Amino acid sequence: MVQPGLVEKFTAAGGNFVTPAEELIQKLAECRAVVFDWDGVFNAGRKGHTSSSGFAEVDSMGTNMLRYGLWRRQGELPYTAIITGENDESAIGFAEREHDMTLDKVGFSQNPVSISADALLYDAVAKFEESKVDTIIVLDGEKPIGILDIQDVV
Repeated sequence: MVQPGLVEKFTAAGGNFVTPAEELIQKLAECRAVVFDWDGVFNAGRKGHTSSSGFAEVDSMGTNMLRYGLWRRQGELPYTAIITGENDESAIGFAEREHDMTLDKVGFSQNPVSISADALLYDAVAKFEESKVDTIIVLDGEKPIGILDIQDVV
């Protein structure tokens, strides 16, 4: 249930929904995890081999308010993760400070390991073992629809 008049206030102020508001509301009701990309979400995305990317307290409060809202609605905190391609001291410190957040360093491959959405868990475990990766892309046909992490099956 969305606050009455909220959608109208947003559009009256010039806001535009790319996805219909009703569809967003339905999807958010099913949200069980929040994943942020550190580089470009919490900061301007600037990188340097000797520098750390900082963050603003407004970002911290925004993530906490989002998590709190989901907790209020669902009765449990969502799984929250921050991903980054760098060993960023600010990202590490932020995840530790906020507790209940996971920080994963990710890399990209030209040939990512993938599995069909209708595959059995047994097949996913075998794929993890044979490919020696920590993450597998889940596909519906050719469309990526999710990520399976080795910790999801341990």
